[in-house]
Amino acid sequence: MSTMEKRACESLLKKNHPKFGAEAAIVDPVFSQKKKVESSVQKDGSGDAELFIQRDSLIQVNCKRGNVVSVENYRVLALFSKYYNKWFVAPVDKFPWTNDPTAIKNARVLARLVKKSGSNYKEEELEVGGDWGPKQIFCVVKYCDILDVDSQLIEM
Repeated sequence: MSTMEKRACESLLKKNHPKFGAEAAIVDPVFSQKKKVESSVQKDGSGDAELFIQRDSLIQVNCKRGNVVSVENYRVLALFSKYYNKWFVAPVDKFPWTNDPTAIKNARVLARLVKKSGSNYKEEELEVGGDWGPKQIFCVVKYCDILDVDSQLIEM
C-alpha cells in the first residue's frame, strides 16, 4: 500500500470511528465488512413515541400572505430527498421528526393547506379571487422550516 492510500484509510477510519463522534459504521480492515455500532440510548419505555413526518401527516408551517405571516396547518403529500444534486421522491416512507432544524439535510416536503372544521380537517380550495393563492395552497417546505408535527395522520 502506498502512503497516500494509508492516509486515506486512516482518515476514513478516524471519520467513522465512534471515538471521534460518528456513530455510522466502522470499516473492519480484516474482512472489509461494515459493522454497526450500537448507540448508548436508553430505552426506558416512558411512553414517548418518536414522531415521524410521513404521507398524510399534519405539519405546521409559517405561511406568508402579503405582509402578514401566520402559522397554518398543512397535510404532507410527498417527501423529497436530494441525490447527485437533483431532487427525487424520497425512497424512505418517513423522516424522523426532531426539534433540531439541522437534523436532516437535503429533505423537503410537498404540502397542501388544510383547515380545521370540527374534529376533522378539510382541504382549502383554490379559487379565483379567494383568500389563498396557489403558493399558499400547495408549497414545497424545507425540513428546517417545519415548526411542528402532529402525531396523528389526517383522514380525508
